Amino acid sequence: MEVLAGSMTFIVRMTRDGRGLLRGVVERVRTGEKERVDGIEAVSPLVARMLARGGNDDASATGCGSETGATRPPTAQGDSDE
Repeated sequence: MEVLAGSMTFIVRMTRDGRGLLRGVVERVRTGEKERVDGIEAVSPLVARMLARGGNDDASATGCGSETGATRPPTAQGDSDE
């Protein structure tokens, strides 16, 4: 496997269903790509597949000014930075 320089950010959300099984979603922050997982043991192989698709999430690589390369969500009506 090729080693990529730079950082990549993933969010893992897991919940336990009524039968006690862990299920969740893995999200690659830069792309917004999300995939469901069944069981904690499925997280690592999924992240490996996402990494194999290439790219990195560094702000310098994406051209964004933020640290993660993510954009700021819109504010609610009436909110302001003034």
